[in-house]
This record gives sequence, structure tokens and C-alpha cells, in this order.
Amino acid sequence: IDKASSRVKERLTVLTGKSQTLLKAADAALLASGTSAVEGTILGCPMVVAYKVSPLSWFLAKRLVKLPYVSIANLLVGREIIPELLQDRCRPEEMAQALLPLFGDTAERRQMEASLKEAAELFGEPGASAKVLDIILDEIGATHVRP
Repeated sequence: IDKASSRVKERLTVLTGKSQTLLKAADAALLASGTSAVEGTILGCPMVVAYKVSPLSWFLAKRLVKLPYVSIANLLVGREIIPELLQDRCRPEEMAQALLPLFGDTAERRQMEASLKEAAELFGEPGASAKVLDIILDEIGATHVRP
């Protein structure tokens, strides 16, 4: 936000702790890979993922991590349903170009919504985290008491 032009700052409102509310209301979103992209997937919000790290981190990650995608939704379905603009592609022009087709009633938007629904179903039923924790605790011989 500090680097944004005064024109952008005049039109920008920063909200903290409202990600799910905003993703439900948004026509489309520009998100970093991670929790916000998972939330966007579950809520069916068309999105573009953009992420840039230091050159050294990128160099190391490319050599150590051998995954075709960074977004969990893309990994779940095994294809790119969410455009990923990483490193050199993480530029304003490319972000705008990727986001624009997601506004309005477009074929790109309808396709992404269908694909996001497919990915969200692969996350499983609500409560999956507690189920995974129970399985892990069973395996290590501990007990888990749900509230």
C-alpha cells in the first residue's frame, strides 16, 4: 500500500480479519498462494494467484520443491484452474490481464467457477482437519478430546 499511487490509495480500503466475507462478496480476487487461495477455492471466488519471493528463495525453491503448481486447488485437480503468476510473471500488467476475463458473465469465469467447485469437493467434508488430527493422534498413541 505504501508504494501505491495516490489515485489507488484514494480508492483503497484495507480490512483486516475479513477475508471470508470479502471473498464471498468479491467478483474476483488477486491472492497470494496459501490460506487465502484455499479460502477462495472453498468459497468459489474466481481468482488469480500472484507470488514473488527473493531471487535466492526462488532459486532454492525451484531446486528443492518439484511440484507443478503452488496453489493447492491446482494441485488437487492436477491442472491449472487458477492462473499462477510467479516471480517474473508477477507484474501489474499480467495480473490485470489474468483478472479481467473473470469479471462479468464470461466463459472464463464460468469455467473457473466449475473448476473451483470440483477442487472444493476434493477438500472433503467440513471437519476434515479434526479428523486428520484424530488419525495422527491415534497413530502416535495419544487421545484427542473434541470440545
